[in-house]
Amino acid sequence: MLRTAFFLLLLCLARLQAQTPAMEAISIEQGLSQGFISGMAQDEDGFLWFTTSNGLNRYDGYEFKVFRNDPYDSLSIGDNGLFSVAACGEFLWLMPSALQFNIFHRATQRAFPVPIDLSQLQEFLKVVPEKKNAVWLLIKMNDDQKLFQLRWRQDFMAQVKKGVPLKKLFQWQEIASGVQDMALSEDEQQLWILGKDKLTVRELSTGATRPIPLPPDMKNLQWERNQLLGNVSIVPDMAGAAWLYAHNQLARYDGQQWKVFPFQFAVNGLLHADRKGRLIWLRADKMVYGFQMERMPDAPTVQDADYSLLVPEQAICGLTDRDGNLWLGTNTWGLRKFSPRRSIFKNYFAGHSYYAAPIFDHRGHAWLGEPGRGTMSGGVMNLSNGEFTTFSKLGLFVQSNEALRIVKGENDRMWIATGNGWNLPGGKIDPVLIEYSLKDGPINIIPFPASFYSPVRFEMIYQAPGQIWLANHYQLMRFDIATRTFSIFEMPQPPKGLSGIFAFVKTPDGAWWAGTPNGLWKAQPNEKGNFTFSMLRTNPADRNSLPGNVVKSLLPDPEHPNLLWIGTSDNGMTCLDISQNRFTHYNTENGLPDNTVYGIVPEPVTGKQKSRAFWISTNRGLARFNPQNANFQYFFKSDGLQENEFNTYAHGATPSGELIFGGINGFTIFNPADISVSGRLPLVRITNLRINGKTIGPRSPDDILSQDISLTQRITLQYRQNSLQLSFAADDYTNPGRNQFAFYLEGAETEWAHRGFEHSAQYLNLAPGRYVFHVKAANSDGIWNETPVSLIIVISPPWYLTGWAYGLYALLLAGAGYAFYRVQLRRKLERAEADRLKEMDEFKSRFFTNISHEFRTPLTVILGVTEQLNTEVAPALQSKTNLVHRSGKNLLRLVNQILDLAKLESNTLKINYVQGDVQTYLRYITESLHSLANAQNVMLRVERKEAEIVMDYDPERLLQIVHNLLSNAIKFTPSGGRVTIHTALRNTEGTEHLELRVSDTGVGIPPEDLPHLFDRFFQARNQEFATSGGTGIGLSLTKELVKAMGGRISVQSEVGKGSTFIVELPVRKDSERLAVGSEQLAVGSRQLAVGGEQLAVGGGHVLREVSDSPLTPHSSPLAPHPSLLIIEDNPDVVEYLRACLESEYQLEYAYNGRAGIEKALEIIPDIVISDVMMPEKNGFEVCETLKYDERTSHIPIVLLTAKATVEDRISGLQRGADAYMAKPFHRNELMAVLGNLIELRQKLQQRYASAQAALPPAPDAGVQMEDAFLLRFRHIVEARLDDSSLTGEDVCRRLGMSYSVVYRKLSALTGRSLNVYIRLIRLQKAAELLSDLSLSVSEIAYQTGFNDPKFFSRVFAEEFKATPTEFRKKTL
Repeated sequence: MLRTAFFLLLLCLARLQAQTPAMEAISIEQGLSQGFISGMAQDEDGFLWFTTSNGLNRYDGYEFKVFRNDPYDSLSIGDNGLFSVAACGEFLWLMPSALQFNIFHRATQRAFPVPIDLSQLQEFLKVVPEKKNAVWLLIKMNDDQKLFQLRWRQDFMAQVKKGVPLKKLFQWQEIASGVQDMALSEDEQQLWILGKDKLTVRELSTGATRPIPLPPDMKNLQWERNQLLGNVSIVPDMAGAAWLYAHNQLARYDGQQWKVFPFQFAVNGLLHADRKGRLIWLRADKMVYGFQMERMPDAPTVQDADYSLLVPEQAICGLTDRDGNLWLGTNTWGLRKFSPRRSIFKNYFAGHSYYAAPIFDHRGHAWLGEPGRGTMSGGVMNLSNGEFTTFSKLGLFVQSNEALRIVKGENDRMWIATGNGWNLPGGKIDPVLIEYSLKDGPINIIPFPASFYSPVRFEMIYQAPGQIWLANHYQLMRFDIATRTFSIFEMPQPPKGLSGIFAFVKTPDGAWWAGTPNGLWKAQPNEKGNFTFSMLRTNPADRNSLPGNVVKSLLPDPEHPNLLWIGTSDNGMTCLDISQNRFTHYNTENGLPDNTVYGIVPEPVTGKQKSRAFWISTNRGLARFNPQNANFQYFFKSDGLQENEFNTYAHGATPSGELIFGGINGFTIFNPADISVSGRLPLVRITNLRINGKTIGPRSPDDILSQDISLTQRITLQYRQNSLQLSFAADDYTNPGRNQFAFYLEGAETEWAHRGFEHSAQYLNLAPGRYVFHVKAANSDGIWNETPVSLIIVISPPWYLTGWAYGLYALLLAGAGYAFYRVQLRRKLERAEADRLKEMDEFKSRFFTNISHEFRTPLTVILGVTEQLNTEVAPALQSKTNLVHRSGKNLLRLVNQILDLAKLESNTLKINYVQGDVQTYLRYITESLHSLANAQNVMLRVERKEAEIVMDYDPERLLQIVHNLLSNAIKFTPSGGRVTIHTALRNTEGTEHLELRVSDTGVGIPPEDLPHLFDRFFQARNQEFATSGGTGIGLSLTKELVKAMGGRISVQSEVGKGSTFIVELPVRKDSERLAVGSEQLAVGSRQLAVGGEQLAVGGGHVLREVSDSPLTPHSSPLAPHPSLLIIEDNPDVVEYLRACLESEYQLEYAYNGRAGIEKALEIIPDIVISDVMMPEKNGFEVCETLKYDERTSHIPIVLLTAKATVEDRISGLQRGADAYMAKPFHRNELMAVLGNLIELRQKLQQRYASAQAALPPAPDAGVQMEDAFLLRFRHIVEARLDDSSLTGEDVCRRLGMSYSVVYRKLSALTGRSLNVYIRLIRLQKAAELLSDLSLSVSEIAYQTGFNDPKFFSRVFAEEFKATPTEFRKKTL
């Protein structure tokens, strides 16, 4: 009983909601100055004006602008209390409560009092505007109702500016008395005047009148105010007829006679007449009823009304705007706006979330089965009268409404399937298919087969003749009505994670489709009478795939059998061309209001339509989609929908062509044919201007605007008034939030840079200049008015950027320019000479730098060959070869100095600091020069104050500095002289420095040469005293190196007594200190050896100590002759390397980097020697390619090049080089490096020789890569461990490498052949299995791929030095 009452209550609410469309409320919360609305008008620019007891309000659809009386401003409105308003061209007529008419000039926002005596006025009744400068007024004076005409001059504002008195600008004329109401015809050619007993039509052009008698029962009229409305009204319509309201009756005069329409309900008065929309609006207490003029019934009732509006407070005035929207002013509650288009959408069951698709039976009644998340129970609704019957009253005792599916069958049959069972007095049947007769109720209850999984969400479709199809997330079931049998078809391997389906359809090709939470499945009938199932899912890498896996809705295109429309959750809508398997996606980026699509319903095709449209329900309203042009039309809650958010499953169509969509607040029903698109082009206006955050108007004190911004075409601003905000609006008030705008600021941004719903533009910090702001608008139906409104904006520059200021600047600059020219003219020749000298110096430096690079390669050959010849030629010739060798070394030293100077000039020389005891290093450098000093009979001493000086220093650069200074001192000191190097710590202004003094007792330097001593290529004039010649580079390089290290160098000298060079270097301790055991610094080979670890310095290399004898074949783990690939583009170097290596290695050659890579991949050599600077690919690229290729990653690579800097060495080593040697190099040094690499390969073989499954961690990245290769090799073998037919070729195919490559790589890494290594893996696994006593030796042999247990025992004993049985005993 309670449940029945509850549904009756819902029914009443639903019917009331459907009959009383929602209206938009606009009140003081939106900016309205007061809730009492006494009058309203729309001006020719589209603004709406409302009068209240607290001022005049202008509304643009977004904001209100309020005008009030200012007692200190005579041009403000006369009083805040206003009774009425009328729009007359550029003026508004206002009736203040102070009984003083005003006219309000909209452009300047100034009000002018009308100088007319109204002292006898008793009550203001009505105002009707005429054209642009006149109004008709109905006023009660001296107990009589009189009609007046008030006119003002058309040039009113011009006359006001001239100072003409206002009295001379107005004309006031009484037209008639005893008038009860009056109205102007639509063409403004006639004035209809209603008297007590007659109606008079006055021709305004001639003044002629025509009387019309009133209906007999509507005479002796007397106007009275009935709850703020008049009880008598006359309304001419568009057809030239007139409507008269009086005595609770409505009468129409058609030009010949009257027809009376007596109301069957109490009416308070005629509220408003929409002559264009042909609607008459009547007020009955808080209800407002709209009747179409041409469909007025003979005796109108409430039910006959075309529109029924519920107003919270009595409406007292009305207005229809240009788009047919009705505006009602209330006594307290502000404004109410009603758009007839909103009444198209009718909503039911408000407050309930609706999740079911309605199914209509043969009577047109809607069957509503509700899934679990809905708040409404299932039942049947008669849409004609709103009667709702629950399933229980129909004899359907379903356990719950969850998983309830309904389809319409033939004749009067309905079929209901429920996955949660059927309640009977004797128990529950779960689940069932129910055959229901509209006449007899349930007539058959058919249990589902147990194999059909029904507790989850399933769908059901009736297919004529006589079949019902059901589907869940992995099954398709057919029920044959005639035989009462079920047939089930299943996916062979259903995807995991599926639970229920959202949509189920059949396409014309006979395929069934189901949308699931994890994709879209398809069941295609095959020749065997079964179905072939397939699954479509999202592939992020493929644009031509399903956009999202959660498929919410499906729709086969009614007109194109190959198209299937698919709605997804969060990924928009897509169209699948089944024949071509091609997707076309639609989402918010191309017009869809939201990317969650709940339902897609086709629109019924009418005679006017050329193509069918689709209606789409989303999380943001409804969208009407035209597939021909991919255009979307939007509808939201503000248009009358139940809410913006809709629900899954809840969509469908009625038999009469209406569409139904369910959402979170009930469901919406509408007929698409009733929806029209407004063809009126909207008028766009600029409504507000803010400058630097301040609102600007025509009454603002800054005088920027002389009239309202909406009527302004140009403004001029000062340079500081450069931050603007412009607001704009369109005069379509149907749904302002859906009006669209496009705008841009010409001169500051591209054309139509902004497009959307935003109705304001902001520009900050505009530069002085001329701009034009353009804006155009589209109405709420998306119809664009392509004619924009433009506003010219001129921002004046500051005075110092004006034309006259620039003239002054030009004059000053001309004078300064002449003076500057005179100065520059004198300097030009000086600069030209300096540039010439600088250019020559730069050319010289470039030349020496380039030639120095070229010197290093032939020097490599010269030094190498002379070193080799020195061991082969007769002793008599060795002095000559030694001379050549020494000369080559000296030349190499000069080359290195020139290169260092070039790097210093280009700022590319890097200082590589280490931290240590610099005194020990300096002593070692000095000791390396003792032999040179002894040869010159010069004493070389080291003096120091501190026992130890720990600081940051670059060993290589410090070596160059000290070596240059000491060698110069020795060179210029005669026999028997003395050279001293003295070190001390000095503290200058709180900064600690290392002071290094190199003093000699030599010939000294002339004073005139001291300023140029450190210049490049400068040589002092005392060279005749030197024991050897110089180049003029050493001291220049020394100075630049000292400067690069943050120090300074100076010289003191006296001719005949000697010289002292003083070097000061800052003491820093920022670098990591070397771990020093017994320090030793190998200077002769330019190396610093610390505690047994060796650091390469200068052009030296990390070496191990080797004998002079060549590496014998037996000393190499790759004996007898390892293969070595030489990649070098210089034939001389190739020849020298061949001479050095051909006796110990099998040599292969390649003459550029690309050929070297190809050769290495072809032959898989044991070692590679590569130059760095080569065509095609350089040595770094060769190294990187080979080291990151699994086929060649194990091959040691030696980079041999003239690029000898620390940075080059680091770059090569980072790319995987095993060694880096600079040209020139010693043969023994090269052989030692190759020997080291061979020894490392031998250690690597020892690491891999046992084929252990678990290798110790390898810190080296190269070893880790080989570990990974062998681990992958092992996994391939172990995967087929018991397969005795597994061969090396099989493993190579799995590895994706050729047999020869794998063979060579495996031999290099393990020292074993491919098949032997496979056998070793099997034996290692067998050794593990021997710990399992449950397995016999023979079983282990077979499990590890040995067919012959005897052979297994023999090879096991060879590998582990014990038979399997003995091995088992030892390990247990």
